[in-house]
Amino acid sequence: MNTRRKVCGLRAYCIRLATVCACLLAGCGGGGAKEEDFKAAPFKLQPPALSAVARIDGEPAGTNCPDGGTRISVGMDTNGNGALDTAEISSTQYLCNGARGPAGSIGATGVAGAAGSTGSRGLGSLVRLDPEPVGQRCANGGYQVSVGSDTNNDGRLDPSEVSSVAYACNGIAGAAGTTGAAGNNGLNGATSLVTLLPELAGARCLYGGTQVNSGLDTNRNGLLDASELTSTAYICAGPPGGIAWINVTTATQSAQANTGYLADSAIEVAIKLPSSLAVGDVLRVTGIGSGGWKILQNDSQWISTAGLPGNLEVGSDWTAAPSQGDEPSVAISSDGRLLLGAPFGGQLQTSTDGGQTWTARETPRNWIAVASSSDGSRLVAAVSGGALYLSSDSGVTWWTVATNQRWTSVASSADGRKLAATVDGGFIYVSSDYGQTWTPAASSQRWKGIAISADGSRLYATARDMPVFSSSNGGATWTPSGPSLDFNQIAISADGQQVATGAWNGQIYISQDYGATWSGHERSRQWVGIASSADGSRLVAGDYAGSLYHSRDHGRTWHPMGSVRSWWFLASSADGDVLGAGAWGSSLFTSTGTSKTSTGTAGSISGPQGAAIELQYAGMGRFNVLSSNNPVGGFTVR
Repeated sequence: MNTRRKVCGLRAYCIRLATVCACLLAGCGGGGAKEEDFKAAPFKLQPPALSAVARIDGEPAGTNCPDGGTRISVGMDTNGNGALDTAEISSTQYLCNGARGPAGSIGATGVAGAAGSTGSRGLGSLVRLDPEPVGQRCANGGYQVSVGSDTNNDGRLDPSEVSSVAYACNGIAGAAGTTGAAGNNGLNGATSLVTLLPELAGARCLYGGTQVNSGLDTNRNGLLDASELTSTAYICAGPPGGIAWINVTTATQSAQANTGYLADSAIEVAIKLPSSLAVGDVLRVTGIGSGGWKILQNDSQWISTAGLPGNLEVGSDWTAAPSQGDEPSVAISSDGRLLLGAPFGGQLQTSTDGGQTWTARETPRNWIAVASSSDGSRLVAAVSGGALYLSSDSGVTWWTVATNQRWTSVASSADGRKLAATVDGGFIYVSSDYGQTWTPAASSQRWKGIAISADGSRLYATARDMPVFSSSNGGATWTPSGPSLDFNQIAISADGQQVATGAWNGQIYISQDYGATWSGHERSRQWVGIASSADGSRLVAGDYAGSLYHSRDHGRTWHPMGSVRSWWFLASSADGDVLGAGAWGSSLFTSTGTSKTSTGTAGSISGPQGAAIELQYAGMGRFNVLSSNNPVGGFTVR
């Protein structure tokens, strides 16, 4: 029997969902291996999983949706034609457009005045589904489900309007039957089901909305039973008739969701964010008094300031460090406070204040690569054609280990205990005792780059005109994957799940599944250096013949930043707010910025008279800046 639910609506899209399952959301960085370690393991084809298909059609105004909306039909693709036929529909639900706002009030008694204007339409809730490739979020691919309010009423869910993101992942095919004659096929994977229920106005959604329940159909009855429910999300409707504004003349004001505030005072008006919020709730503040305004936060709350005018973004401003050589390499502690620069032919340079001041260390050598522990206390530096140098006091004193080699790169685990280094035309060397002893690993190659996970278990290495090599056991065995290209520096997330590397005269390649599969991104350039934040979301890559490029979406899209130089080595703090970059024939450069306010009551945003800002709650204590305007200067972010 078909079930019907009336919910807030959006414009229709036609989609097809494959069999899906619940998904999971997610750095620094070679062991002896035999050639057989690189051989691909045999595999068997798995039987395909039965697919669930959805169809979205426009719903005209009528009984189901008084103001029109969208009809969502779901069923199993029993005939395998890739489309949802009428006979295959098992349930139908509706996303309805919000009702028009109430009419304006009648004019004052007297000469008949014009009727009040019609109230503005309430904000519509929109849902956008985009294909999600195979990766860390969906091991078998699937769909990214973006949700938000249509604040500009253009019928599309723009990136700035997205308030929450979830993932519907393809199911895993069942295990194949036992090997032998007439083996039985494995069971199909369980189907992921989604149900939409109306959410009444209340604590979760101030103006009502939609409850989205999802889970796996483990008993295969086509229904999402209570025991199968794994996640619940809410799509909240905007306020009818738009935002109500409150004029504030006092020094403080406790804010409410979906409300605007006019800071109308000669002294600064402090507006405290609401403590009880639903995803999608908005807050607007405009300064009309000479005192301006300040937005204060509650515990665990913070505001993403990416793109806020006047806010210094990392990469927007670069400072040159003292350099006595060429082609400097760089390493940065997790908090961005301790830095190590190593110019080729010059002295080592250390900084304890995020790159503001520097101290020369050791003697001039042909330094080629450096790495740092998470806290910046343990350092390793390599000399091209020379030895490896170690420090356990943040670079104040140094001693040598290992033999002279043509070292090309070094990497360190978070605690500095596990180290790795590569040799051009030699082996990968690994150490598990803070660099006191080293063991050769992997076969002889023209090794170029090395990266190791925070715990030291996973390593990734690049070599000239070869695939990327990975090890999941501290370098004992290695496996090649991806295309054979002239890859250079390599960067990974702290857990080693996301891997990024650029090819000379090729693209940037990203893996979201520990190097199992790879996808190419950005244009073909002369990529050399690359660095990653601890979570892998923020990346920076250097074009030897152009600019630096940064990404804030795990490498899907890239944008230029910085001036044109022969960029060579790159490093990043754990949060991506401190960057170090070395250029051929030039100096070492650092850039510091901020992408968010401090978490909790210590964080705030302030604006002067005439400045305005609109925030939207995105869940988990985070607010996004939907829009801002400041004709007289920038905003103050703490």
